[in-house]
Amino acid sequence: MAERHHDPSRASVVSKPAMPTQLLSSNKFTIPQAMDLLRRNGVEFPGFHTTGTIELASVEGDRFVVKAAVHSTKKAGREMVVFCSKDELNSTISGVLGAMEKAGEDRTLGVIVQPLVESGTEVMVSVLNTSYGTVTTVKLGGALAEESTTTVRLLGEINPDILFNEISKIPGFSRDFIPMLAQFVHNVQRIVQTNPELESLEINPVICSKERIVPVDIRVASREPPIEKKDPMTQTEFNGQMDRLLHPKIAVFVAPACDLTGAVRYLMALNALRSEAEGREIVFLHPQKDQIEIQLPTGGVAVRKCYRSFGRILEEVGVPDVVIAALKPEPTIEMAKLCSNHKIPFVMIGAGFGEAGDQASERELINIFARGGCIGFGPNTVGIFNPTNRLNASFDAYDGLDKARPPLGSGTISLTTQGGGICSILYSALTAREIPINYALAVGNSNGVSMNQLARFNATQQNNVDFYYLESDPGPDFIKAISEVTPHRPVVILKGGRYAENVAATTHTGASFKPYHAFKMAAEQAGAIVVENSEVVPLLLEMLDKGMAKPLAQKLAGDAGVLCVSQSGGDGVEFTDLLLKAKRLQLAKPDEAQVAAVQNLVGDFIRVQPNPIDLGPTGSLESVLTVFNGDENVGLVAAIFNKYFFAELIPDNHGRFPNAVLTLTNDPNGIGTKIVREKGWIVSNSKSLTLEAMAHVYEYAKWLANAKE
Repeated sequence: MAERHHDPSRASVVSKPAMPTQLLSSNKFTIPQAMDLLRRNGVEFPGFHTTGTIELASVEGDRFVVKAAVHSTKKAGREMVVFCSKDELNSTISGVLGAMEKAGEDRTLGVIVQPLVESGTEVMVSVLNTSYGTVTTVKLGGALAEESTTTVRLLGEINPDILFNEISKIPGFSRDFIPMLAQFVHNVQRIVQTNPELESLEINPVICSKERIVPVDIRVASREPPIEKKDPMTQTEFNGQMDRLLHPKIAVFVAPACDLTGAVRYLMALNALRSEAEGREIVFLHPQKDQIEIQLPTGGVAVRKCYRSFGRILEEVGVPDVVIAALKPEPTIEMAKLCSNHKIPFVMIGAGFGEAGDQASERELINIFARGGCIGFGPNTVGIFNPTNRLNASFDAYDGLDKARPPLGSGTISLTTQGGGICSILYSALTAREIPINYALAVGNSNGVSMNQLARFNATQQNNVDFYYLESDPGPDFIKAISEVTPHRPVVILKGGRYAENVAATTHTGASFKPYHAFKMAAEQAGAIVVENSEVVPLLLEMLDKGMAKPLAQKLAGDAGVLCVSQSGGDGVEFTDLLLKAKRLQLAKPDEAQVAAVQNLVGDFIRVQPNPIDLGPTGSLESVLTVFNGDENVGLVAAIFNKYFFAELIPDNHGRFPNAVLTLTNDPNGIGTKIVREKGWIVSNSKSLTLEAMAHVYEYAKWLANAKE
C-alpha cells in the first residue's frame, strides 16, 4: 500500500454546544470533549484546542495544521483548514477564527492545532454501540473510506489477537504496524463498551506507520439509554393463543362481502368458506345483515347466517378462537378492545394505519395489545395460512373454490413475514414445487406480537426449517430465541430495509432501523442463514427441508466440497468458475479410486482435475453419482443439464442422491422441470441460484460442525 500524505481539508470535524448532563439521542461531542474522552481512556490524541493565541515555547514540532472546531469546514473551505510553520501559528489561529466568524460560525468554539503527520497508510476505525453489541469496523481510510473497500467488521468484544488476524487479511496493510493498530483498535473498542451512553466513535483517518499510530480526525456521538422492552404476556400464554389461532374451533370473520365490489372482504369470505371443516365452526359477523349470500366464482351462491353483534356470538356460539377482520381504523380498534377483553387472537387484514398517515390509531392499537389481553396480527397483513387443517384466514386470491391451492398435506416449513406479499409469494412458490408448509404467518406491522415470542413458538412446532422476512429491527431477544433453535434446525432470514435511505419508502412499519450489519452479524453468529436475494429462498428452503445440512456438517470435519457433473463441458466450467470466484465454497477433491471408476464410465471426457466431470454423449449420471455417493470428500453435487429433452434420461432420485441438486437450464415451458421434479429431484433453473443456495447450506453446515466442537 503506497503511503499517502494526509489532507485535513477532506475530513469533517464534529462539534456541538457544551454537553448537557442528560445525554440526548445522537448528540455530537465537541472536538475538545472527544479528545478528552480518548485521553481519559488511555488513547493519545495529538494536538490541542485553543480559542486564542498561544505560547509558542510550549509547542513541540515544526509544521502544523490549524482546523476550525466546527461541524463542517465546507462553507469557508481551506480558510478553516490551514497549514503553517511554528512561527506562523498565532497568525494562522487568528485567521481561522476570523474565517469562522465570516462564515457565520461561532468563533468561541475555537480551533484544533495538530502537528502535521507527513505520511503513512490511512485507516478508518469505527466502533458503534448497537442493541446487538459493539460493531467494530477497520478499513482503508481518508478519501478511500468507501463501502466497497476491503473491510474488517466484527461484532462484540474482540481481543487484540483476533483483531490482528482479521486486520492482516486486508490487502496491502504492512505487518510492521498491524500489531500496534490492533492494540489501538482494541483500546478504542473498550472506550465504547465501557461507556454505554456512547452511540459511536469514529477516527478517520488514523495514520499508520511502522513507528507509530496517529489518530487525526475524530467524531463521537452519544445516545439515549436503551429502553428495555418487556413482552406483554408470558411465553406459555403466547403459545396458547398461537395454538388457538392456527387450530380454531370457532373462527369469526367480520363484515364479509358478497362479491368483488368489496374485493378484500369478498376474498376473505371465499377463504372463510374454504376453511369450513369438520370440528370447526365458521361464523360471520355483520352489523347490518342476518344472512349473507356469497357469490361463488364457479357459479351459484353460498348462503350463510350472520350475527349482528359480537355479544350475540358469545351468547349463542361461544368464545371464538380467532377473529379475522378487514375494517377501517375506528372499528378495527373497537374490535381489538373486544378481543383483548375476551383474550381472543385477532387478525387485522388489509392496509396498516401508519403508512396511511393515521399514526394516532396505530398508537392506540399498540397500547391495546401492550395490555397483554390477546395477540394481534396486522394491520397490513395478508392474513394467516394453515394448509394442514385447511385454515385460510386471509384475502389471498385464487381462481375459485375448485381451483384453490391444492392441499399438500402436513408440511415442515414455517413462514413468518412482516410483509404479506412476501408470505403469499413464498407460499405459492413452495406449492408450485410441491413442497408443503406447516403454516404461514403474515405478521404485518407487528403491533400485537413480538418476534422473539413468535420464534420461541415456532421452536415448539414440528418444523424442519423456519423462515422469517423482517422489516423492523427484531432486537437481541429475537437473536437469543433463534440461537436456541439453530443447533437443531436451520433458520433462514431475509431482512428488508438493509439500506437506511430506503426505509421510509419501501417498508410498511416505518420504524427506525438499527444498523443492518449489526443484525446480520448477530444472526449469523447465532447460526441463522441470512439471505439478501429473495429469489434464492424457495430453492434454499427446499434443500434445507430435505435435510441437506446435517449430513454435510458431518463431512465438513474433513475436506468436503462441491462436485459438478454436467451434460455439457462448458456448463461445468462456467459453474466451477462462478464457484471459485465467489470464494464461499470449495471444489471437491474426489477419492482417486472413485475417480478411476468414473473414468471408466465417461472415458476421455474426464479432465486432469476431475471436477467438473463432463458426462459426454455416453456418460450415465446415475452411474457417476452412485460412484461418488460414499465419497466423504464430496459434500454437495451440482448436476447441470442444458436441454429440457434430457429430462427423460435423468434417473429417479427420491432420496438415492440426497446431496444433489439438478440444474436444468433452457427449459422455457417448464416441461423438463416438471418431469425431473416428479422423479424426486430438487430442481433449479439457474446456475447462479444453485450456487448461492449451496453456499448458504454449506455455511450453515460449517457453523453446525464448529458448534459441536
